[in-house]
Amino acid sequence: MYPEVSNYRKFVASLPNRIKNSSFKSLKLIEKMGISKATFYKKLKTNSFSIDEVEKISKVLYVEELIDANIRKGEQDIAEGRIYEGKEVLEKLRKQLQDRV
Repeated sequence: MYPEVSNYRKFVASLPNRIKNSSFKSLKLIEKMGISKATFYKKLKTNSFSIDEVEKISKVLYVEELIDANIRKGEQDIAEGRIYEGKEVLEKLRKQLQDRV
């Protein structure tokens, strides 16, 4: 059980930096958390978010990580020549739909 607690502490300690480096504005996190600006910035400074608040912050930051990962994958696909014309994609989708019917 100790490794989980230790990992949680490390994760919570990393939140201020993650929030700072996030492309999401702090106001979006404040809105999602349903707390005042003053409370948010105090908790950020003292790193005293509740478990529920950490979960809400994590959900927002996770979405950003997924978006960034997909963008990097798309850039890699383009660099490696794995690209399709719009017509090709539509034709593949039509075929997939026809195969299901």
